[in-house]
Amino acid sequence: MGSIRIKYMRDEYPGKSDEEAARAYAQKYGCMAVVRYKGAASASDFTDIGLCDSEAQIRGYFTSPYCHGAEIIYDGRRR
Repeated sequence: MGSIRIKYMRDEYPGKSDEEAARAYAQKYGCMAVVRYKGAASASDFTDIGLCDSEAQIRGYFTSPYCHGAEIIYDGRRR
């Protein structure tokens, strides 16, 4: 599906944790999983959100040299 800046998701769901916002975002847009990651190895905080609709996309965030510290914060596969 693609990536968005984490700030955009936080702005859309103020007062919610990243996990709560990711769940709401995924349900609204039909994502299989949401991955949070840092756009640079030197970043101290997470900068981006990966919106996944396939296993291949999920794996892509964990193997990309441009995604650092990737972690799944919403996993719709567990339902």
